[in-house]
Amino acid sequence: MMQPIVGTIRAFYNSFVVDMQAQEITPNDYKEMARQAESEDKIDVAEECWRRARNIARREDLDAQLNNILDEMSSFYDRAHKFDLAILASLESFTLKQTVFGTNSTTVAAAADTLASLYFRSGDVDNAARYGLLCLEGLERNFGELSEVSAVACLNLATVEISRRNYTNATNYLKRALNARVSVYGEAHEKTAQVAATLAELPSIFRLSAQTEESRSIT
Repeated sequence: MMQPIVGTIRAFYNSFVVDMQAQEITPNDYKEMARQAESEDKIDVAEECWRRARNIARREDLDAQLNNILDEMSSFYDRAHKFDLAILASLESFTLKQTVFGTNSTTVAAAADTLASLYFRSGDVDNAARYGLLCLEGLERNFGELSEVSAVACLNLATVEISRRNYTNATNYLKRALNARVSVYGEAHEKTAQVAATLAELPSIFRLSAQTEESRSIT
């Protein structure tokens, strides 16, 4: 598989690469090639180049480059709707960020949020809840419970808990989001009112969900 990829890279970079086979191909070379290949809808070539960029960065212990490659690789798989591979890349990135930045960093909280989103969209709501909570805990440690970023994390978790049909947890997260929004914006602000409205509608949302499930079981 090497020959077609080297040929593609040579075509992309002919203006400044004389003989790609005669010089070492760096992770950045593969990154640029992957982006270009994706822009031309050459998804298989892009995927292989992301793998090669990742493998070189792993082998040479290039943590900063590997971190960036894994994030971009996850985004690539996300765009391709390959959630299982996006999750694998994000999990590796999450572990690396914990080692490099520390478990309490906002960078790790953001990585947990990415994983929660990927798991939720893949249908794995239990892991979405797990990583969503890790994100919330990290944000609260850094910004406090009564902050906008913590409010958003609570709203995301409420959405997950609604999907899990956990009324108690969904209500709890909405109340925490409401308290944060009141503290940040005041009671009359539109963003506060939106959370209050969702909280008021929650019983109806769960009743409708239960009715839908009941009708499905009957049919």
